[in-house]
Amino acid sequence: MRRGVTVLVGLLAVVTAAGFLDRVSWVFEPATVFRLQYVVLLFAAALLALALRQRYLVVAAIALAGINIAAIAPWQDGARSAASSTDPTLRIVAFNVKSGNHRYDQLAPLIARLQPDILGLVELTPGWAHAAESASSSSR
Repeated sequence: MRRGVTVLVGLLAVVTAAGFLDRVSWVFEPATVFRLQYVVLLFAAALLALALRQRYLVVAAIALAGINIAAIAPWQDGARSAASSTDPTLRIVAFNVKSGNHRYDQLAPLIARLQPDILGLVELTPGWAHAAESASSSSR
Protein backbone atom coordinates (compact mmCIF):
# COMPACT_ATOMS: atom_id res chain seq x y z
CA MET A 1 0.00 0.00 0.00
CA ARG A 2 2.87 2.37 0.82
CA ARG A 3 4.44 1.79 -2.56
CA GLY A 4 1.09 2.40 -4.29
CA VAL A 5 0.65 5.78 -2.59
CA THR A 6 4.24 6.70 -3.43
CA VAL A 7 3.70 5.78 -7.08
CA LEU A 8 0.41 7.71 -7.19
CA VAL A 9 1.97 10.88 -5.76
CA GLY A 10 4.95 10.48 -8.09
CA LEU A 11 2.72 10.07 -11.13
CA LEU A 12 0.65 13.09 -10.14
CA ALA A 13 3.88 15.08 -9.68
CA VAL A 14 4.88 14.19 -13.25
CA VAL A 15 1.54 15.19 -14.78
CA THR A 16 1.46 18.37 -12.70
CA ALA A 17 4.88 19.33 -14.06
CA ALA A 18 3.86 18.30 -17.60
CA GLY A 19 0.92 20.68 -17.35
CA PHE A 20 3.34 23.58 -17.18
CA LEU A 21 5.12 22.47 -20.35
CA ASP A 22 2.09 23.07 -22.59
CA ARG A 23 3.68 26.24 -23.95
CA VAL A 24 6.71 24.25 -25.05
CA SER A 25 4.79 21.64 -27.04
CA TRP A 26 1.18 20.72 -27.72
CA VAL A 27 2.00 17.18 -26.52
CA PHE A 28 1.78 18.38 -22.91
CA GLU A 29 -1.54 20.19 -23.29
CA PRO A 30 -3.77 17.28 -22.15
CA ALA A 31 -2.03 17.43 -18.77
CA THR A 32 -3.54 20.88 -18.18
CA VAL A 33 -7.14 19.71 -18.51
CA PHE A 34 -7.41 17.58 -15.38
CA ARG A 35 -5.89 19.81 -12.70
CA LEU A 36 -9.01 19.71 -10.52
CA GLN A 37 -8.97 15.91 -10.65
CA TYR A 38 -5.28 15.98 -9.69
CA VAL A 39 -6.19 18.03 -6.62
CA VAL A 40 -8.83 15.52 -5.53
CA LEU A 41 -6.49 12.57 -6.06
CA LEU A 42 -3.65 14.34 -4.26
CA PHE A 43 -5.83 15.06 -1.22
CA ALA A 44 -6.93 11.42 -1.19
CA ALA A 45 -3.29 10.35 -1.46
CA ALA A 46 -2.40 12.73 1.38
CA LEU A 47 -5.04 11.12 3.58
CA LEU A 48 -3.76 7.65 2.73
CA ALA A 49 -0.18 8.71 3.37
CA LEU A 50 -1.24 10.19 6.69
CA ALA A 51 -2.91 6.91 7.64
CA LEU A 52 0.23 5.04 6.59
CA ARG A 53 2.41 7.52 8.53
CA GLN A 54 4.35 8.67 5.50
CA ARG A 55 4.75 12.31 6.44
CA TYR A 56 6.97 13.22 3.50
CA LEU A 57 4.26 12.02 1.11
CA VAL A 58 1.61 13.99 2.98
CA VAL A 59 3.67 17.15 2.55
CA ALA A 60 4.44 16.37 -1.10
CA ALA A 61 0.80 15.62 -1.95
CA ILE A 62 -0.48 18.77 -0.26
CA ALA A 63 2.21 20.89 -1.93
CA LEU A 64 1.34 19.46 -5.34
CA ALA A 65 -2.36 20.01 -4.69
CA GLY A 66 -1.58 23.63 -3.82
CA ILE A 67 0.36 24.05 -7.06
CA ASN A 68 -2.58 22.72 -9.06
CA ILE A 69 -5.03 24.93 -7.17
CA ALA A 70 -2.83 27.94 -7.86
CA ALA A 71 -2.76 27.04 -11.55
CA ILE A 72 -6.56 26.98 -11.86
CA ALA A 73 -7.45 29.66 -9.30
CA PRO A 74 -7.16 32.65 -11.69
CA TRP A 75 -9.98 31.19 -13.75
CA GLN A 76 -12.32 31.18 -10.77
CA ASP A 77 -12.27 34.81 -9.64
CA GLY A 78 -15.06 37.27 -10.08
CA ALA A 79 -18.61 36.92 -11.22
CA ARG A 80 -19.32 37.04 -14.90
CA SER A 81 -21.11 40.14 -15.99
CA ALA A 82 -24.32 39.60 -17.85
CA ALA A 83 -24.54 41.06 -21.32
CA SER A 84 -27.08 43.81 -21.65
CA SER A 85 -29.81 43.57 -24.23
CA THR A 86 -28.31 46.57 -26.05
CA ASP A 87 -24.92 44.89 -26.60
CA PRO A 88 -24.29 43.70 -30.15
CA THR A 89 -24.58 39.97 -30.63
CA LEU A 90 -22.82 37.55 -32.89
CA ARG A 91 -24.50 34.26 -33.72
CA ILE A 92 -22.11 31.49 -34.69
CA VAL A 93 -23.51 28.19 -35.90
CA ALA A 94 -21.25 25.21 -36.50
CA PHE A 95 -22.19 21.63 -37.13
CA ASN A 96 -21.03 18.47 -38.84
CA VAL A 97 -22.99 17.89 -42.04
CA LYS A 98 -21.37 14.44 -42.50
CA SER A 99 -19.85 14.00 -45.93
CA GLY A 100 -22.08 10.99 -46.71
CA ASN A 101 -25.24 12.96 -45.97
CA HIS A 102 -26.91 14.21 -49.17
CA ARG A 103 -29.94 16.01 -47.69
CA TYR A 104 -28.80 19.39 -48.96
CA ASP A 105 -32.35 20.74 -49.06
CA GLN A 106 -32.52 20.79 -45.25
CA LEU A 107 -29.74 23.34 -44.89
CA ALA A 108 -31.61 26.42 -46.22
CA PRO A 109 -34.54 26.17 -43.75
CA LEU A 110 -32.09 25.69 -40.89
CA ILE A 111 -30.07 28.75 -41.87
CA ALA A 112 -33.26 30.77 -42.33
CA ARG A 113 -34.45 29.77 -38.86
CA LEU A 114 -31.12 30.29 -37.02
CA GLN A 115 -29.92 33.33 -39.01
CA PRO A 116 -26.23 32.89 -38.17
CA ASP A 117 -23.68 35.64 -38.66
CA ILE A 118 -21.02 32.95 -39.12
CA LEU A 119 -21.71 29.45 -40.40
CA GLY A 120 -19.19 26.66 -39.93
CA LEU A 121 -19.66 23.30 -41.61
CA VAL A 122 -17.51 20.29 -40.79
CA GLU A 123 -16.95 17.55 -43.40
CA LEU A 124 -17.72 20.06 -46.12
CA THR A 125 -18.05 18.55 -49.59
CA PRO A 126 -18.63 20.42 -52.86
CA GLY A 127 -22.33 19.56 -52.60
CA TRP A 128 -22.59 20.97 -49.10
CA ALA A 129 -20.59 24.04 -50.10
CA HIS A 130 -23.03 24.70 -52.95
CA ALA A 131 -26.01 24.18 -50.61
CA ALA A 132 -24.50 26.56 -48.03
CA GLU A 133 -23.81 29.18 -50.69
CA SER A 134 -27.35 28.92 -52.02
CA ALA A 135 -28.86 29.01 -48.54
CA SER A 136 -26.81 32.01 -47.41
CA SER A 137 -27.58 34.01 -50.55
CA SER A 138 -31.31 33.30 -50.24
CA SER A 139 -31.38 34.34 -46.56
CA ARG A 140 -29.96 37.84 -47.18
